[in-house]
Amino acid sequence: MSDVIFTDGLIVKEGNFNEGNSHLKLSIKVEDFESFIKKHAEKGWLNLEVKTSKAGKVYSCLDTWKPSEVSKNNINKKEAEITEGDDLPF
Repeated sequence: MSDVIFTDGLIVKEGNFNEGNSHLKLSIKVEDFESFIKKHAEKGWLNLEVKTSKAGKVYSCLDTWKPSEVSKNNINKKEAEITEGDDLPF
């Protein structure tokens, strides 16, 4: 497992409504978050994950997952099969 890269400039807090429903609140320190985005964004995208620690605290971290070459090739084959078919259901 790779090291967790915590999101700079973003604080996640869990809150509760009177009805018992929960929600997440985000606080963004713009300057720090902007630097984090510029450092980690790829092709105009930044993927983050919101998780709960073992202690029950909610936090945000960078999603560092990347598909393997095998996965990419399988996805491309499936796309080709879909576009080649004449019997599309829609």
